[in-house]
Amino acid sequence: MSTPVNLPFFDINGDLASFLESTYGIIYIIDTNLILQYYQDNTFRTKDNAFDPKIGTNILDLMEGEEVKEYYQKIYHNLFTRKLPNFRAISHCDTPEMVRKDLIVMTPIDDENESVIGIIHQSIAIEEFSRPKISLLEPYELSESRPFIQICSRCARVNYQDHWISSQEYYRRGGKENVNLSHGFCDDCIDDTISEYEEFKESVRENK
Repeated sequence: MSTPVNLPFFDINGDLASFLESTYGIIYIIDTNLILQYYQDNTFRTKDNAFDPKIGTNILDLMEGEEVKEYYQKIYHNLFTRKLPNFRAISHCDTPEMVRKDLIVMTPIDDENESVIGIIHQSIAIEEFSRPKISLLEPYELSESRPFIQICSRCARVNYQDHWISSQEYYRRGGKENVNLSHGFCDDCIDDTISEYEEFKESVRENK
């Protein structure tokens, strides 16, 4: 778990401090420049599976795949400009030995003038179970000598021979471990993210 720090644009105290201390899951806060200002992991994951980013890093630099970065950049922009009051989505965060489905919630932080000065990003596991180790998902160094296989950043399926399949099915069909992974979205998840985003915006308009 990273040590909580005070943000340059406000102190973590009072209600916010109580919220952060009592909330389960992975929490990080970014400022208006998308710079990571706070991070804590209140899950029970081991150090081997823990994600421990550096404070001061641009949050987009921690993501893989231009398609994924563009998607989150759009969400952040709409939160900072108040086109969305908050945002929720379901995403897979699998590890080599664990299948994990997360609820992701993003909530703007206001200053005393009600201007958005940051976003709290919370990731809560809603489904998690172990499985035989999938070496395909282990960290690795990119190599020009290995082929690229695209993996969906939302559902964790891989594109093998023009079909989006699970990593287990990938092995059953003879897929190799010695590959580079390219992150993006599968066709189904592209449709789902567009649909969820538009439905969420519509619900916001109806509740105004």
